[in-house]
Amino acid sequence: MSFNQSSLNFIRTFIAINIEDKIKEEISKIIKALKNDQDEIKWIEKESFHLTLKFLGNVRIFQVEEIYEKLQIIAGSILPFKISFSNLDIILNKKTPKIIWVGIKEGSKELMELTEEIEISLADLGFLKEERRYTPHLTLGRIKRINERENFIEKAKKIDHLEAHSFIAKKIGIIKSTLTPKGAVYTQLKEVFL
Repeated sequence: MSFNQSSLNFIRTFIAINIEDKIKEEISKIIKALKNDQDEIKWIEKESFHLTLKFLGNVRIFQVEEIYEKLQIIAGSILPFKISFSNLDIILNKKTPKIIWVGIKEGSKELMELTEEIEISLADLGFLKEERRYTPHLTLGRIKRINERENFIEKAKKIDHLEAHSFIAKKIGIIKSTLTPKGAVYTQLKEVFL
């Protein structure tokens, strides 16, 4: 058996804030309410819910420690903050729904500032700054096909009970993403407390 040496030196990673279990339970209820057998939607598994701050892509294994050190410096100047959710939304692409997500109500400003700090700090390590403007959100699913688009969108817009839930963001994680035929599997590598 031969191994591709170059792939062994890299891991696919991102930086994120994990979601508390009580919120994950509520999100699971939303997904259950939206699920049906006719639509082709790749729903995010409950254990995998998170708020992405920066996708890093393939990172050399030794860089994880360097990223961790940068995050420790950033975290030293940021206090824990409250995150609450807004309504469910659907990102449309040429009038076709592509992503189902929940926006961030309270904590959006703090998430944007934290992301900007991460972007600036990691530029020193050679990571390119994201060109797209960061929009804090929680992805629930990726849409391949919806049979009754208008009905689905109307049903999704009526779901609002997540707005009553919030949590305190206290830590940032460096997360490994392993792609499998069933979807990505996430493993936390490091954790930094705010």
